[in-house]
Amino acid sequence: MSKPFYTYREHINPARERLAKLFPSAFSRKGEPAKRPLKIGIDKDVLAAVKDIPRRVIKLAISDYCTGPKYAKAMVEGAVRIDLDGNPAGVVSAHSEAYARAREATRLERVNNRHVSRQIVGEEARP
Repeated sequence: MSKPFYTYREHINPARERLAKLFPSAFSRKGEPAKRPLKIGIDKDVLAAVKDIPRRVIKLAISDYCTGPKYAKAMVEGAVRIDLDGNPAGVVSAHSEAYARAREATRLERVNNRHVSRQIVGEEARP
């Protein structure tokens, strides 16, 4: 039996929107200006509270939420992490800040490489 295939548009983005509706103190919606660092292990809290979304989709939605410039900017050493209710649940360590910065740099590099490869392909297709 093969594993189910989850797409961003059909599964992950709707799950992320649902998390923002269920836990507005923790998850902001796409396009909102700021994010706050989440508690380490918040996925376990979400899995315990939300039973109708597959485990893998919840993990992918949280991973998507924690990827990008807004979350990386929020990950500053000493910043307060929050739980599902918006209550303090630890602080961001120097290691976590460095990891977030490295992850964002890697993401930007992938995006830039994708744009460069598209330009090369586009230039090769020109007569």
